Amino acid sequence: MRHKTITLVLLILVPTILLAHGSHGNGVLAGFTHPILGVDHNIAILGSGLLGYILNKKNWYFAPLAFISAMVIGGFLGVNNEATLFVEKTIAFSVFSTGFIIAFRTKLNLLLILILLAIFGCFHGYAHGAEMAETNTVFKYIPGYTLGAILLACLGAFVGKIIHTRKNAYTMISGIIIGCGIMMLLP
Repeated sequence: MRHKTITLVLLILVPTILLAHGSHGNGVLAGFTHPILGVDHNIAILGSGLLGYILNKKNWYFAPLAFISAMVIGGFLGVNNEATLFVEKTIAFSVFSTGFIIAFRTKLNLLLILILLAIFGCFHGYAHGAEMAETNTVFKYIPGYTLGAILLACLGAFVGKIIHTRKNAYTMISGIIIGCGIMMLLP
């Protein structure tokens, strides 16, 4: 009963901060803070680390590596472009999908999951690049957000290691991730 109450409270509170997005500073610092302060990005990246640990405890880094590598490519594609509504909705769908896969620990093919994570990572990176300040340079900003993403993915895997024997914890975390994805998908 206690887990359900905590989940409900978090599902009510988390969507209020979903719009608190951005980065601070300039250069590497601006890139580093973008995925950390952008809840849509940090939930997806944390989820990739957690999902990686769920899929393969020994080689957990394959899932976040697929996401982050594609995110870097997407970042270069997004520079001097605009993050359209389609990009934002795909990012929201990526959050929802990651939560769904964690919740049901579906028996999807590992290669299919890695391809999905790479596609989602590319959209996240595109948004990062599109949201880069004109005063910044890609050779500082992109390494910054890559470092932030690596930190978040490692944190996600660490959470997976802590809760791997607690099935209720997976349910609660995946519920929060799914709830955030749904809130982001709504107009």
